[in-house]
Parts: sequence; structure tokens; C-alpha cells
Amino acid sequence: MKFLQYTVGFGLILGAPLVAQSQMSSPAGYLTTEGNTHSNYFGGWADGRQQFANGDLEGTAAAVIEVAYRLDYRDYSAAEGGGRKWANVTLHASECASDRANVQLSPEWATNSTTTPVKVFDNRVAWPDQVGFPGSAGPVAWSMKFPFARPWKYSGKGGMLFDYQFSGGRLASSNSWVGNMYQPYYLDGQTVSTYSSASGKYLGDTRACPIGSNSYSCRNYTYSRTFAGNYADPAAAGNYGYNVNTYYCNAGFNILMVGTKGDETGTDVGMCTNLYVDAGQAAIIPQTSTGAHIFGSFWYMPWNPAYVGLDIYAQTAIPVAGGTILGAAHKVGVPAGGIPATVKRAMVFGYNGALARGIGVATGADTMPVGRITY
Repeated sequence: MKFLQYTVGFGLILGAPLVAQSQMSSPAGYLTTEGNTHSNYFGGWADGRQQFANGDLEGTAAAVIEVAYRLDYRDYSAAEGGGRKWANVTLHASECASDRANVQLSPEWATNSTTTPVKVFDNRVAWPDQVGFPGSAGPVAWSMKFPFARPWKYSGKGGMLFDYQFSGGRLASSNSWVGNMYQPYYLDGQTVSTYSSASGKYLGDTRACPIGSNSYSCRNYTYSRTFAGNYADPAAAGNYGYNVNTYYCNAGFNILMVGTKGDETGTDVGMCTNLYVDAGQAAIIPQTSTGAHIFGSFWYMPWNPAYVGLDIYAQTAIPVAGGTILGAAHKVGVPAGGIPATVKRAMVFGYNGALARGIGVATGADTMPVGRITY
């Protein structure tokens, strides 16, 4: 089955001496591995425009000769897999600005290139109907190919910017595209999280020491996360973060205990729930509450691999008439994977390529398909 129908002059490529080719995926690691989601923004309009940027090859000069995409492995309905063709698709390659964490894009198409855009593809394109699964389990072939008419010299100094303009789109099902109506076509995609979390667990009965009209005792819930270098909050980017939220406590004075020493069995200290934190090794943090909820904030600190394997315990002591009671504790570990990899990807898309401005910058990885770059 042919996925693209076009003829492109390859005289420069075929006439040159054969050289070894290299390939990479964007994001890295998916040349032979299926992504965990799908992307349906690419090729969704009759006359759309999309700029894809990535920094996966930064620092490496290369002569790029093709980019390609593949169908998502899914059970297609007729509505999801409707074929399409365009009278013309052009692809311009250039470089874009990039810092240590992100490629820099704007909704203004013309402002995103830092080098002169080079037209590397200019032809008609057709994609087929898809009904049912497109192949055997796992990744399918890189069938949506854009072979370059001539190699594009990438300096490696900025991010890659691929600017696609689609025009004259027709749907195979009706041989027409109603205005700028969006029609998805599912390509393989990969969600790349900018943080990693560790799961936690409650220690003690959350109903053991009810306070006032609450049926629950005071309890803590903790979050433990590591953040990639391109996380949206600069205070968190590249760091480790820990947070404690306290719920259902007495209004007034409470004492939060946080430490890396404790155990899941706890120690019976004569209260309605055990003491799970080693109070002698814990940080003692006074809390004043005007209501039943105290919402904590993340504490950010420079990442240290020595944190992996640590468990952090949190428990609150609540003064009440006649003494003090303990709330249920919470234990959480440090994410074992360390700091997530920084993946520099972004996209601007629009339903009308003639407009000077796209809909906006999208950095969520699930909006961009997994791509293969040959160089």
C-alpha cells in the first residue's frame, strides 16, 4: 500500500557518493519502540500550517535528508482513519533559538527562524484510508515520508525547525474538505513528562482520632517529585521537590513532624494512633490553621542522586483539650528515576497557512508526533 504518492528529483542525492546514514527519533529512543499516545494535529486541515521544533541534535552538525512519521498502532474507525490528499505540501527547514531547556517559538510564523529557511520538499501528498489495525503489534513502518530534494545543512547551533504548509486538501471519503473543519489523522506520539513522582501510602487509621465534627483525624498527604530542566516553574526546574498537605486538623496550633527516619509499624505511645515518625530525628514545624485544611507548598532543593532510596515520613500532632493526639502519617519515597530528561520540543499550528499567526505554542509532547530524522 502506498502512503505517499509523489515524484521528487533526487539527482543531487543519488549522484553523490554513497555515505553512511544515521537516524534518530524525536523524542529520542523511539526508532523501534511504539510511543505511549497518539498525535492528531499533523495534517488535520485542508490548508494548514505547522512548525515543529526540536533540539534533539543540538551540538551535532548534520546534513539532513529526510523526516518521516508513522501511524499510531490502534483500531481505526472509518472516521478516525479517513484518507486525504493535498494538491501541495511544502517543507522549509531552518534553525530556531534554543536555550539550555527549551526551543523558543512564537505564534508569529516569521519570527521563529534564526537562519534562512530552505525549501526541502515541494510536492503533492496522499495518505490512505485506515480501517482496523495498520500492522502487527508494535511500531509500524515510517510511511509518512518527506524526502528532501537536497540535503539540508544543520549547524547544530540551534534547534531544528520544520515548517510544513498544506494546501488544496481533499478527503478520500467525500473528495472535499468542508471549509477549515478539523479532521484528525492519528500518528504515533509520545508523552514526555517534565516531572517524575513517587507513590506514597497512609500509615495509621485516618478515622482513628476524629476532631470536632470531622469524621477523620488530622492527616498528612505528601508529594515527592523530581523536575526536568524545562519544567514550567523555574524554581522547580532541575530540582527535587517535596510537599506536605495537612487536612482535617484543629483550627489553631498544630505541630508537623517531617523526617527520613520512621517505620510503617509505628510505636504505641498511648494515643489513638501510633507514632510513625522518629520524633527525635524529625524537623519540627509549627503550623497555625484557621480551618480544617493547611495546604503546604513544595520545598525545592538541588537534586542529589543520594536521595534515591530515601523514604520521607510526615505526621502531625494536634493539641486538644486534655492533651495531644496524633494524626495519620504519610510516607513517600524519592522518585527512583532521578531527574527526567529535558526534551526540547514545541509546535505552532494553524488552520490557514495564509495567516501570519498560528494558534499558539504547544509544548505538550502528546500534541506532536514521534518523528524520524535521517542524516
